[in-house]
Amino acid sequence: MKIWIMFLVVLALIVGLFYEIRQTQKKVDGFDELIALNNNTQYAIMGEQVRISHYLLGHDHAHPVKACNECGLLQQLTIRQIELDDETVRLSELLIYDPDNQANKERLEEVVLETSLIARHLYSADERAKRITAIINQSRK
Repeated sequence: MKIWIMFLVVLALIVGLFYEIRQTQKKVDGFDELIALNNNTQYAIMGEQVRISHYLLGHDHAHPVKACNECGLLQQLTIRQIELDDETVRLSELLIYDPDNQANKERLEEVVLETSLIARHLYSADERAKRITAIINQSRK
């Protein structure tokens, strides 16, 4: 009979410990959620600060920022410009051997036009970045 009473007491203690462990785990999970929320908020604030300073300095296609949509576009335009340069060389070589090929001439005109548009877009983005940087540097003096 004493063994049963001791068994019930030990069982009650074990159940009580499991209950306390579960309550402590819920509190820890609550703290983890608060820490994650705080980290998320700090990340958002830092992201906004970086974005604001980046937009103030302008978009430079030579130094793109990963999180910036316009820098991503400029980077894609740079990649496209390289592809078009390769295609220009290829079409020029084809026209050397067959100067009367009308399809190659038309495609070369399209490629040159697209290359020109991309170059203007990249140049204007770089010039805008330089002007904004100059204005910021003047206002600091």
